[in-house]
Amino acid sequence: MLAKTACVVMITYRPAEDDQNNIPAQAAEGERLLRILVVDDHPTNRRVVELMLEQVGAEIASAGNGEEACLAFEANRFDVVLMDVQMPVMDGLTATRNIRAYEAERRLGRTPILMLTSNSQPEDAAASHAAGADQHLTKPIYPAVLFSALQQAIENDERLAG
Repeated sequence: MLAKTACVVMITYRPAEDDQNNIPAQAAEGERLLRILVVDDHPTNRRVVELMLEQVGAEIASAGNGEEACLAFEANRFDVVLMDVQMPVMDGLTATRNIRAYEAERRLGRTPILMLTSNSQPEDAAASHAAGADQHLTKPIYPAVLFSALQQAIENDERLAG
């Protein structure tokens, strides 16, 4: 008969001090906050990203799959989309292609789409870019990495830069 064993590991962690240095500036009085769509089928993953974005006061909308993301995108204007790749109903690559087609059909500006995924191989990044994503970020995502990617997306988007 095997004995039951439990193991408890306590990890002490201190947030990196430089994370705060990479946060895009919050909107000054009279300026508009960034509107960001967070798409992930795991509620916990969505909430982690939302908590990071709340630090900078972004306006956040959420979707649980690619189909919901496309519907939200058609109903609202977003400055940035953070999209998971592997999701039920419609995956993030298909949703990204659909969003790009929607923008092209309506002659809308190109909204930055950043893929947030556990798929870390070079071919995964190539698939993200081929679908129309601007960046391919791997999970787990850290605040400094997310904020740096958002800053780059903002600087590269003529609708938002300036």
